[in-house]
Order: sequence, then C-alpha cells, then structure tokens
Amino acid sequence: MQTSSRRFASLLFVSSFGRSIVFSAFFVGAIFFQVSAAHAALVTIEGTIDKVVPAKREIYVLADGKKHELYFSDKTELVKGGQPVAFEFLKTKGKVKVTADKVGKRLDPVKVELVD
Repeated sequence: MQTSSRRFASLLFVSSFGRSIVFSAFFVGAIFFQVSAAHAALVTIEGTIDKVVPAKREIYVLADGKKHELYFSDKTELVKGGQPVAFEFLKTKGKVKVTADKVGKRLDPVKVELVD
C-alpha cells in the first residue's frame, strides 16, 4: 500500500509542478505583453487637416503623402499658441503638428497644436 501511495503522491507532485510551470510562463508572458504595449513609440506629424468629424472627435491629417486618422481621447491636449482651445477650433485645411503614440498601426494623439 505504501508503494502505491508514494506513486500517487509523486504523480500528484509532478502534475502540480507542471501546472505551476505553465502558469508561471503564462504570467511572465502577460507581464511582458503589458510592458511592451505600455511603451508605444512617440511620433510627430506635421500636416494639413483634410477632414474634421466632431461627432466622433476625429480628424484626418494629410502629411508626407499619407492620410492619418486620429481619434481624440479625453487626454488629448489641443493647443493654439500654447493655450488650450476647444475641438471646434479645428478646421479643414488648417495646419497642425500632432504628437501621437504609435500603437501598432494606430496613432493615438497626445497633443495637437494648431499652427498659423
């Protein structure tokens, strides 16, 4: 009886140990993903507003032959001459300098400056 009890105990230990390794690998992978996602690249775009969509708080900016789609968040800073301004100040054909976090292919605007 002791032999079968020992085998069961050792199998239980190996099984638990294997699950611990799998869980640990998953946990480390999840942490790595969160850290890498938190460090998005900061990019600057200088261009002309092609379209303003106030209902979605979104603008399209033409720069370097590309059209960039930018969705404003509550954290997006919008300024003109160093002073905060409302979204309504954005007009088609207006010049802007956009600082954005690049997350994959998506650009999340951090600061949008209206340029004279």
